[in-house]
Amino acid sequence: MRLAAALLFACGGILAQPAVVAPTFDVASVKRLPADAPRRGSTFQITPVSSTLHGTLGNFIMWAWGYENFRVIGPKWRDYPTDIVYDIAAKTASPVPE
Repeated sequence: MRLAAALLFACGGILAQPAVVAPTFDVASVKRLPADAPRRGSTFQITPVSSTLHGTLGNFIMWAWGYENFRVIGPKWRDYPTDIVYDIAAKTASPVPE
């Protein structure tokens, strides 16, 4: 009986927890650069209200998850030398943690 009461108490505490709302972007733009566009090095800038990235798919995987490129298997076009380069810009209305 005590076990059942303890389980009910624990379940009630779990269900009473407020839902965690994941941060979202209000506006995001993902653009693939034309193959003949001038190339520059990979860059990323993160502020409390925006993220701006320029690079390849391999760069984005490395920045997002902290993997080094040689640890990820993928298509050859994900890293330099490639003509598949993206500009990503995202903004939020209020500050969010990195």
